[in-house]
Amino acid sequence: RIEFTTERQDLEKQIATLAEDLQTAEDARNNDNSDFEAAKAEMEKAITALDEAITALQAGMSTSFLRRLRTARMLSVRWGLKKALEFGKDTLTSGDSKLIEDMLHGDVPTPDWKKLNRKATFKTKYQAASGDIVNTLLKLNNTFTENLEEAVEKEATALSNYNKLKTSKDTMLSTAQQALIEMVEENGARGLSRDEAQAEHDALVQQVADDTAFINQTEASYVTKKTEWEERKRLRDMEIGHISQALAVLHSDDARDAFTKAYGSASF
Repeated sequence: RIEFTTERQDLEKQIATLAEDLQTAEDARNNDNSDFEAAKAEMEKAITALDEAITALQAGMSTSFLRRLRTARMLSVRWGLKKALEFGKDTLTSGDSKLIEDMLHGDVPTPDWKKLNRKATFKTKYQAASGDIVNTLLKLNNTFTENLEEAVEKEATALSNYNKLKTSKDTMLSTAQQALIEMVEENGARGLSRDEAQAEHDALVQQVADDTAFINQTEASYVTKKTEWEERKRLRDMEIGHISQALAVLHSDDARDAFTKAYGSASF
């Protein structure tokens, strides 16, 4: 019986490599999906916070915006404004950023209530400021929503690419395993002539070469997608860090004392 040791070893090596590649791809996909789900949850929280801030601001535009902003009930508005500054550094104009910072810090003129009784100057200013912030937050909320939709779309694409890669490698693994089984069975059942054996050997070598080329091409595409996702993950981690910092500031004792003092000093 003629048995080509190199051919058998090549098939066994190919089978082991394919099995390892499949496991590596599965682990990477699970990690990427876990990162995506965490980032998706943070973006959804940000959008919800901005929705609440916008709703509260729109509801309060008929009264003194600054006075309402200082109350404990408006904490979600302040958090939404703080988040707008943290998240929107690359999208907000300097004017929009300053407007939000001024309202967060209460940096507006002290009302002269005698004049206010005669003219609605200050009230108009507060309402105008509130309207400007609403427009700014609406634009920022739209940007966040688009970013979330883009992230969901890219995750779907990454999942689709992974499924294609997995299907391809599963097929090649099955083919290699079947080829190895058939080779062992056929060589054991009959003695191959040198010409027949050489022809079969050449065919299998060509198949391995073709499969290897296809695997390399598919893996190159996978590496590119993975690199892009790692960059998005890095940026997303930075955004999550900003959220954590904003929450820490808003829930600190100093912030609560400031809210209480500001509310106590604001009265008609």
